[in-house]
Amino acid sequence: MIYESLYSSPTGLKTVGFAVTAYLLIAHTIGLAKPDAVKAGLKALPRHQMTGRILIGLVAVWCYGLFQGLNLGIMEIPQMSMGEFYNIRGILTWAVVIGAVLVAIYADEFLSVRALGCLMLLAACVILDAAFLKEPTSRLLVVIFAYAMIFKGLFFVGMPYLFRDGVNWVTASNKRWRPAMMAGLAYGVVVLIATLTTY
Repeated sequence: MIYESLYSSPTGLKTVGFAVTAYLLIAHTIGLAKPDAVKAGLKALPRHQMTGRILIGLVAVWCYGLFQGLNLGIMEIPQMSMGEFYNIRGILTWAVVIGAVLVAIYADEFLSVRALGCLMLLAACVILDAAFLKEPTSRLLVVIFAYAMIFKGLFFVGMPYLFRDGVNWVTASNKRWRPAMMAGLAYGVVVLIATLTTY
């Protein structure tokens, strides 16, 4: 199972390394190859309601899996430990599901960005857990990436208009866009080398 291999397997860090590499290389290569299409998509994302509803649905499913455990065939999400909140696990589960539905209906302002921020926070947790107490110092490459996701994710959830402002800034000229894409590609290559040689 994918989720189990990330959390339990000694190869979890390698799996995360390949996932981070794939994202960095694919996303930034497309950004360089199709700049106009990517820029248009990024500018449209904050107000795209259907994308927001899909993303908030993914957040709800992920959180449900963490609270109750979930087996999707190709991926199994085990229950997380809730400590002293164990007795209200059911209440919290339904609160997340109902909350996601209410947010999708009544808080649709910048819904895509807020939901993306939630997904980034959940994904960062997986990366940090996979790197926890692992030997190679190069694991810090994915740890830094995870903390960058957390930092941006918190702002996307609480101040989603900053996503729009950031996109407008980086897409304003090729002198900003191309270096940003090249930096992402370079980081992806470094993570790939670390994944292949030390993870």
